[in-house]
Amino acid sequence: MLKEQTLFSLVENMVAIFTAEIRCMMYVFGDVETPCSETAERIENLVRQEIRKLLIETNAGEPSISDLLFTLRSQNNLLLRIVRFMHALDTGGRDKVSKMTRVDEVLESIAVWDFKNSIQKELKQYPHNDPLKLKKLKVMSDRINSLSDNEYEHHVYCQRASFYGYATKQRTLVKMQADLSDSSNFPLKNQKMEKYGFVKRKVKVDRFLEFLRGGEKNKIQLSEVVVEALICLANELVLKLVSNAAKHRFQFSSDESILPGPLRVYDIEATYASLCDQSNVPRLSLIKNSKPAKNQSIYLTASF
Repeated sequence: MLKEQTLFSLVENMVAIFTAEIRCMMYVFGDVETPCSETAERIENLVRQEIRKLLIETNAGEPSISDLLFTLRSQNNLLLRIVRFMHALDTGGRDKVSKMTRVDEVLESIAVWDFKNSIQKELKQYPHNDPLKLKKLKVMSDRINSLSDNEYEHHVYCQRASFYGYATKQRTLVKMQADLSDSSNFPLKNQKMEKYGFVKRKVKVDRFLEFLRGGEKNKIQLSEVVVEALICLANELVLKLVSNAAKHRFQFSSDESILPGPLRVYDIEATYASLCDQSNVPRLSLIKNSKPAKNQSIYLTASF
């Protein structure tokens, strides 16, 4: 079981695994075209830290998908995003699974504690409802409006990057991009990142597990569907941190089409601190003088 005393032991100075993907995501979500690598590494450490805290919150030795979703039961938007993410993976070709689909497993786990079937009802009543995806599209749209033609092509390239690897079904597409672009037009182009768009599901899962473990070889053992749900959560936290940090910097800029320099580590840390502020977390109404637990994961305290 991952214990709290080991949580922060290796968070700092860990080998960066997803820096290339995170830099692409930073550009897509509002940063400059060539985001700072140091800032990307800090984001990577924060994501790792918060996911590990979330795993501790499940109070399970090897958290199952049921444990994870039950812990997130107060975050409706995150639950809906996980369902949509799993559906996309189920229908995505290379990573299709046989027998029970990812969505089936997720919905079955939610049904165990969702006695009113509120999630199921919302999915049936609004089959395309996905508030977090809509927020993401709004952030991307605002960014695209200020781009030149060359910057737009680079932006489209970067949109495919995530913690699940570079998303493309066709090797010819990546080869075509390599032929038509050079490093000056696509400064965030990364062939190592691109290759993870073609690897098998297990390789993607193992890569993310390696990122979570941070050198602790036997500390975290998780099923593939749990890891994929955590990958979805990791993507959402990067969006939250970067878009909020960029928005904060715009408050002091007269022209929102011009970001005043790349986001720095202190921009991300200030945003992270505000998201971790538990003063606005509702207290348990049935317990007198109750307070939120200390060191809760941002996935439980922030508004997604």
